[in-house]
Amino acid sequence: MIPTPLSILPEPIRALIPQWLKQGQDLALQGKLPAYIPQLAAVQPPIIALAIGLKDAPMINHWQGEALGDNSLINSESSNGISLDDCRNNSPSPRFPLMSLIKPFLLLYLLQKHGADRVWHLVDAVASDLPFNVIPIAKPPNPMLNCGAIALCSLLVSEAHQGDHGAKNLQNWLSQMMRPSASDQAQLNYGAAPELSVDTAMLASVRSVPQRRNLAIAKALEALAIVDDGAAALAIYEEICCFSTDVIGLAQLGKALLATEPMTELVLEVMTNCGMYGYSAAFAQNVGIPAKSAVSGAILGILPHQAAIVCYSPPLDAIGNSVAGLFLLEQVKSYLAKV
Repeated sequence: MIPTPLSILPEPIRALIPQWLKQGQDLALQGKLPAYIPQLAAVQPPIIALAIGLKDAPMINHWQGEALGDNSLINSESSNGISLDDCRNNSPSPRFPLMSLIKPFLLLYLLQKHGADRVWHLVDAVASDLPFNVIPIAKPPNPMLNCGAIALCSLLVSEAHQGDHGAKNLQNWLSQMMRPSASDQAQLNYGAAPELSVDTAMLASVRSVPQRRNLAIAKALEALAIVDDGAAALAIYEEICCFSTDVIGLAQLGKALLATEPMTELVLEVMTNCGMYGYSAAFAQNVGIPAKSAVSGAILGILPHQAAIVCYSPPLDAIGNSVAGLFLLEQVKSYLAKV
């Protein structure tokens, strides 16, 4: 039975969010920034942000910087986006690269454009406790591992060979999904819609690291005859991982996963089984919703048929998930499940 969609913005959650964000900032002190990508290692650890994209109600968005209520922005290129928050001077939310959070949307795009047969020819859809950057010795277990996503990027390479730009096609498709609905437009005072752009500085930082693990993955995929041109697939994978937005834009994307369609349901199933790296099985048991995390510190959780929950806090735990993001996701999920 599909739950009744949330049709109103629950006011009590507004009072709870600043408290959750402060608790999240305290917990984030236990995490570390990823040192292997210089640009990610240089972000401001205290930044924390939350957006809740309700299916049939206005979006909630709040973020803070150094201390509770400090919404000064550091190194942001964000547009004004959707604004229904308490931010001082209506400051825009911090931007971040999607990194691994591109994977569910890459999967959905390729399922819709190329069909299930071509997708599952390249990658399986089984849970795995392997590290996210494991070098494959056979067909990748699932699309949430780097090897699975790089293998799938070979389909974007094929689009490029046909005269298209595979990464640009995906970017345009995602940008279309991020546009506010007519009901959102009617209820909220919009500036520019959230943007999706390539963070060129982040892309250069990713490619500046010598002996990149993903380069070894691409070579292994080519040696296994899973992809024809591993270097081309890796180049596109790195580019789409550096698509940049804020929590509002990602929540808009997440709302697309609330649709009750067979391909969307399949993506949610893969997220449930494989989306949180080695913590996926425990997360499914403890929190019990489809989710995907990224080394940028962002996490997307889906409360099926009801809401997309996006958290951003850069410090990571030992597995690679945002420490504060995990906390926020559980708090919001528990609250909305009771509404």
